[in-house]
Order: sequence, then structure tokens, then C-alpha cells
Amino acid sequence: MKKYYLLIIFTLCYSTTKAQNSNLEKSIFGVQTGVLGIWVHNEARLAPKTALRSEVGFNAVFLIGEGGAEDGFIMAPTLALEPRYYYNIEKFFMNVS
Repeated sequence: MKKYYLLIIFTLCYSTTKAQNSNLEKSIFGVQTGVLGIWVHNEARLAPKTALRSEVGFNAVFLIGEGGAEDGFIMAPTLALEPRYYYNIEKFFMNVS
């Protein structure tokens, strides 16, 4: 009887680990910080292997004038849009499971 229970448990564990699909997430939101700035990004799925990443943030710039005059610190806004193509995503998900 123990053998049958173990067989059922292993079968259920195997079927749940193979239940992954190889598509991108619908939308991923995140925040990035660094020494010289902060950015907020969103990656939205356009197709099963294609996504569009948009990013908004502030980059910091230190100004150093000659002789100590006009030293300062500026935060400049940045905007970025970039397409992404995940060409090997099926192979990645096959190796994970």
C-alpha cells in the first residue's frame, strides 16, 4: 500500500512541475536605484516572444566649476522605450523544469 501512495505522490509532483508555459509575463513592473539615479520601468508583452520595455527616471549629474565656482548637483529626467525579443525562451523553460 505504501508503494501505491508513493507512486501517486511522485506522479502528482511530476505533473505540477511540468505545468510551466513558455510565454512571457503579461506585464512586469519594477524600480531600479543606483548611485546616480532612480528609474521606474514596465515591460509589457506584445507577442509570445516580444515585449516593449518603457523606462522613466532621473539621472544625477555633478557639476564642478573651475576654482570652486558654480559647483552643483542636477537631476535630469530620462525616458526610454526599447523593444525586446526573447529568441531562446522555450529552451530556457525546458531546462528549468
